[in-house]
Amino acid sequence: MQDKSDLSYKLGRLFASLAHPARTRIVQELGNGEMCVNTLAEILKISHSSVSQHLAILRAQRIIKEQKSGRFVFYRLIDPEMASWLGTAANFVAAESDTAAEAVTPAESAPHVVRQMETQSFSARDY
Repeated sequence: MQDKSDLSYKLGRLFASLAHPARTRIVQELGNGEMCVNTLAEILKISHSSVSQHLAILRAQRIIKEQKSGRFVFYRLIDPEMASWLGTAANFVAAESDTAAEAVTPAESAPHVVRQMETQSFSARDY
């Protein structure tokens, strides 16, 4: 069994590799099945080279693997459970966001400030 500091280090590296929104989306998309760089670039609306760089990071962390088929390279998750795990995390974040938004709205916390903001116009030089 690994010691806790080694495991914590590896978890930190895993979370760091998933910290970028594009990499999180790539993992979620690959949860639907294998895809090539062109398909991922089209879905994410980012360049082919950006997708390739993100895939290299995910591959280095052994989250994905590649398989060549003719001229194309297809990527898939090593463990499809990763996409499910990210879906659970996304639900958690969404629920937390909803809870925070419901907790206190600006109108409830300072109604006079909201009324003042609604009647004022601001320009860029005000900031």
